[in-house]
Amino acid sequence: MGLTKRLYLLIISACVFFVFIITSLLLSWQSVNLALERFSYSQQVNTSVNLLAHNIFTNKLPSFRAQPHFWVQNHNNFSLILNSPPALSPNMLSLHNSIVSQNRSMLILYQQLIALDEGDITQVVKEHLIERLLIQVESIKEDSQHLASIVSNDIEEVTTQQLFINAVVLTFGVAGLMWAVLIINRLLKTSIADIQRGINEINIGQVAKVELSYKTEEFALFAEKFNHMSELLNKTTVSRDKLQELVEQRTEVLKQLSNTDQLTGVANRRALFERGVMEFNRARRHQSSLSILLLDCDYFKQVNDNYGHLVGDQLLQHLCRVCKKEIREVDFLGRYGGEEFIILLPHCDIAGAEENASRIQSSLRINRFHTDTHNISVTISIGVATLVDGCNSFDELLHSADKAMYLAKENGRDRIELAKS
Repeated sequence: MGLTKRLYLLIISACVFFVFIITSLLLSWQSVNLALERFSYSQQVNTSVNLLAHNIFTNKLPSFRAQPHFWVQNHNNFSLILNSPPALSPNMLSLHNSIVSQNRSMLILYQQLIALDEGDITQVVKEHLIERLLIQVESIKEDSQHLASIVSNDIEEVTTQQLFINAVVLTFGVAGLMWAVLIINRLLKTSIADIQRGINEINIGQVAKVELSYKTEEFALFAEKFNHMSELLNKTTVSRDKLQELVEQRTEVLKQLSNTDQLTGVANRRALFERGVMEFNRARRHQSSLSILLLDCDYFKQVNDNYGHLVGDQLLQHLCRVCKKEIREVDFLGRYGGEEFIILLPHCDIAGAEENASRIQSSLRINRFHTDTHNISVTISIGVATLVDGCNSFDELLHSADKAMYLAKENGRDRIELAKS
């Protein structure tokens, strides 16, 4: 059965239950109202009988001469009450008929008593009739009290019975609706959880296929569409992954090209300054040492003039190969411009930097530059600078190394000069 049909069935059941509850409450109200009418009727009967009994005596002696109209009025009211009873049970109806019959007898006695009272009779006969009339009234009082007792018990029984019926109806009705709601709720939660698992699998790059625990028309259609979409997405994702891999490879190549000097294969000026600023900020933040070497190839212009620019290019490549062999992995070599190169030395003080510079010069003396037709001795002038207090930027540190390098050239080349603190 589909979810929509289940919901419609639940709504119809709720409406039927609501109508049933309203009907039950109306019937209960009618039953309780009838019981209350019976109770009111029994109370009116008791009150009227008590008034009739009170009218029989005046100063403990019967007298109907003084105010006979009171008796007539009360008796008429009593008769009216008896003539319009509510719907009564068989026991109540039996007592009601008894009271009506006795009321007729009481009226006959009253009429006889009135007739005798107008004539000249003895006091003994008069008292006898009054006594019979009083006995008749007392008999009616007993029946009316019995009727009131039955009515009181009837109210209690009716109230208890209707409360029980309504409680049972409400309990079973609410339990049935709750059961239906729980079934639909479980169906919704389970189906949504099945679909959510499929979505999560797609999010992590897996091929997803929704398998419903409870098959309904609506969710089954959704799952079918989802599985079809997942298959198409899987095909598209394979192509996209290959394209993404190719883009990343090309991007990495472009990044390397944009950061690499095409002639020497070391970092170019832009990459050199980016790395230099980063190392400078790191050293200032962690209060660690940082030194730089500024190298300049001596008499490079003469090499170009004497041997040609191709040999000059090869000489710069040879210089970079020697420098790479003599520096650490954490050090950074870059082309500053022309025949000038910079080496960044993180966590290296001025003494360590000077030692690195000397090692590079010694290696160049040992590893002379050879071509097919030439054997050239290469020397370099090196300026060394280290980060000290008062140095506020990488440009200032570089300027110090540049001044030291020019000082090395002025002092005869193939030298190492330390920047002044």
